[in-house]
Amino acid sequence: MSKRAKVNGGRVNGGRLEFLPPQIPTRVERPPEDEGWVHEANLDGYRTQIIIDNGGVRLYSKNGRDWTTKY
Repeated sequence: MSKRAKVNGGRVNGGRLEFLPPQIPTRVERPPEDEGWVHEANLDGYRTQIIIDNGGVRLYSKNGRDWTTKY
């Protein structure tokens, strides 16, 4: 398993990293004010996971659909 796969939590299948479902943020009226929180602005667009490994480059939607050819 490559160092990158371990760091990013990617799974390895025959030397290829596999899609890893993202953690989807929860919408709230006001963000928490204490420490230890990460905030993400809600912008229109696509959430895309890019996998680069010895199998090449692949792009996936947040639901795991292969969008490589669409890009």
